[in-house]
Amino acid sequence: MLSKVSVIIVNKDGRDLLDECLNSLFSLTVYPTYIVIVVDNASSDGSVELVKEKFPQVEIITLHRNYGFTKANNIAIKYAIQSFKPDYVFLLNNDTKIIQRDWLEQLVKCGYHIVQPIILNKDGSVQSKGGGITIFGVPYLIKDKEQPLWVSFAAVLISREVLEKIGLLAENYIIYAEDLEFCLRAKTCGFKIGVANTQIIHYGTSTIMKLAHDKHVYYYYKTRNDYWTIAKYYSSRIMKLGYIAFSILQSLILLLKRNTRGSKSVIVGLFHALRSSKTKKYYSLPPPKPRLSVLLIAVKRWLENSLRS
Repeated sequence: MLSKVSVIIVNKDGRDLLDECLNSLFSLTVYPTYIVIVVDNASSDGSVELVKEKFPQVEIITLHRNYGFTKANNIAIKYAIQSFKPDYVFLLNNDTKIIQRDWLEQLVKCGYHIVQPIILNKDGSVQSKGGGITIFGVPYLIKDKEQPLWVSFAAVLISREVLEKIGLLAENYIIYAEDLEFCLRAKTCGFKIGVANTQIIHYGTSTIMKLAHDKHVYYYYKTRNDYWTIAKYYSSRIMKLGYIAFSILQSLILLLKRNTRGSKSVIVGLFHALRSSKTKKYYSLPPPKPRLSVLLIAVKRWLENSLRS
């Protein structure tokens, strides 16, 4: 008997993106036992009307305001488990495109408890094969054959067993690093995390996160949430001090580029993380192996992100 899958798509004023995403999903997916749930964060661009008219087979959850990524997904996950009792839920960004017919079958049969496809950019280059963390606490995206420590929640299949054991996404994160935190939480319980040999395109232009319409919001939440996660799951002082050092460096780079709001957001995010993480309980996952090549790649991407701002 085939496993049942609930595909969950969070949307916020992403009518055209959602249209393309659903079109590609229904036209290519051959896996027979799945349902699609769209949870809409109070869109005002006709997204809900589009789904009702063009995709009547889709279950729609309409929210009265923008709850962000984590809470909206949690609402849909609870609804899916209660209503359809799926074996898996698949979280999918609305700015993605299905390009292979057997994508869902490949994800289900690969044997991981949490698994993402290979995520491609629009031009076909690799965007993500999961991610890792350096010895100095800096998260990074994998683009080679390294085994991932965490996977991207732009497109991820999660077994119901994991959700029942460790709970849902961390709602206080709101946006950013929720995938890192969830995967590390799953690691503490022994669940297997990996990447399947199937591909999905991710445009990276999602309008889900209207909370992050300004870049300074990204800097605040990313800095705060990354440090929260490092402090919670690792006892290594090197990782914590390393992350603090890189955050200060990023703030200085942004300041030199006259991005004062971004620079301040990094510092404020770090301050709030330091202040609140002192009372948080942490697990003691083994620190990453000290690999210079990985560290250099992570720092390079970190700096590139700052310099683009």
